[in-house]
Amino acid sequence: MTLALDHLVIAARTIEEGLDWCEATLGLRPEAATDRHNIFEYRELVERMLARSQPSYKRFPCVTPMWDNAARRQQGAYIFRGSTPQLYEHWLEGVTRSWRPPSPGENLVFINAWNEWAEGNHLEPDLRWGREYLEATRRALRHAINPPETVNA
Repeated sequence: MTLALDHLVIAARTIEEGLDWCEATLGLRPEAATDRHNIFEYRELVERMLARSQPSYKRFPCVTPMWDNAARRQQGAYIFRGSTPQLYEHWLEGVTRSWRPPSPGENLVFINAWNEWAEGNHLEPDLRWGREYLEATRRALRHAINPPETVNA
């Protein structure tokens, strides 16, 4: 198979390509497939994305703080329930620690998104979490630049 692209970013929108992609690529199956929506566990998405190996082509990592596009879809929405700032931080920190960029100028990690409110996907402060997702981003990136020292017991 030949890919006609110079890089790939896997984001929540990629997951929307369908249940077949979720199952074939990530091994994810909906925890609850209702008559209306497909509901997944955010924790499982995080662990499966962190377990993915780097392919032979350029694939830039992308993390998402949460995803629920039911506001835009009466049927067929993709909902990742159970997202927390702590799980998001774990994902972002894991990605930044393991990511090996193809070149110094391509040291990119994508975060989807700042304010996609209709997809329930945002870092922007809100009433439920306040600034916690922004603080989680800061801590994860700080740890990527200056990892905490390991103490030998």
